[in-house]
Amino acid sequence: YAWFTSYAYCQNDFLEAGLCCTDLMPSEYWKIVDRGNGQVTFKDREGNDVYGENNYVIWQSDVHKKFVLGFTGTRDGMTQFIEQGIYQSLVVIDSNNPQYRANEYDVQWMKKILDQLYSPEHINMFRAHPDYQVVFTGHSLGGACAVYMAFMMLYWPQYNFNSNLRPQVITYGGYRSLNGDAVQFLEARADVYRVIHYADTIPETFHCQKDDQGN
Repeated sequence: YAWFTSYAYCQNDFLEAGLCCTDLMPSEYWKIVDRGNGQVTFKDREGNDVYGENNYVIWQSDVHKKFVLGFTGTRDGMTQFIEQGIYQSLVVIDSNNPQYRANEYDVQWMKKILDQLYSPEHINMFRAHPDYQVVFTGHSLGGACAVYMAFMMLYWPQYNFNSNLRPQVITYGGYRSLNGDAVQFLEARADVYRVIHYADTIPETFHCQKDDQGN
């Protein structure tokens, strides 16, 4: 079985998510179903605008019976967000279950992609293939996005794909986007793999309270 990752490259000033396959899974077996992006501007502590962007792509393989949802990281890295102190607070995902929380910035940013990714057209497409496994993957911000999107799909009935197979979440250098309770919910319903490098500071940087975080 091949591991998946998302990578980013610039082409005509558009940052596109891609899928790396091994020789066992040649690219001709895969097709891009859709792609989109999320652009957002936030205010930092001093009231200055901070701009961010990341993108997604949906891949489908009828040979391997899989959908892969890949998410890119930021174009310019995460340094500006660390310096501006944006990742400082957790917000409740659902007021009926306040134990599940996510980084406030992620919730605002990823809503831009959530509405596109989980459009009625896409949901109907996923549900029309209940025997297909869904794989969420991404790097850095894209890894956090993959975790958040997988949680939202499993938590909210309107987003659930009704797949017969447990989804997979495979992230590379992703930072913590959910608190511990939300991660436990996710890991009970999906196979989650978090790949990080010991010298990479990003996976350990963003937190409100480390004992209340983890993915």
